[in-house]
Amino acid sequence: MALLKRRSIRSYSNEPLSLAEISQLLWAAQGITDSRGYRTAPSAEALYPLEIYIVAGRVKDLSQGIYKYRPHEKATLKDISNHFGIGESGVSQASRRVAQKIEKDKKLKRKIYKIEKKINLSRIKTKEGP
Repeated sequence: MALLKRRSIRSYSNEPLSLAEISQLLWAAQGITDSRGYRTAPSAEALYPLEIYIVAGRVKDLSQGIYKYRPHEKATLKDISNHFGIGESGVSQASRRVAQKIEKDKKLKRKIYKIEKKINLSRIKTKEGP
């Protein structure tokens, strides 16, 4: 019953994140946990194909830009903004585009889930019915 009533409630602040907070998030996503190179996230055969990027707009002690997280290089961030020809004004636009895409993806996933649920229910009804 408790799981049925569980809901996520988010409250966002206008305060910029600190570099320490970003570092913790990156480590939690793909940080190295031992000398063999194993990471916080599981990966089949320890291949770790996932790469983490940050579009930083307002982070304390970090310039605006697009960064690639490199866990094997002392957990450094490599600024790759120039690879995309994005200056500081472009970073804020990129941030908005990423956020908009994530929101669209969430809505699309919800629609797909609802459609799949209807399809599965209709299959169950046709199997049970005449």
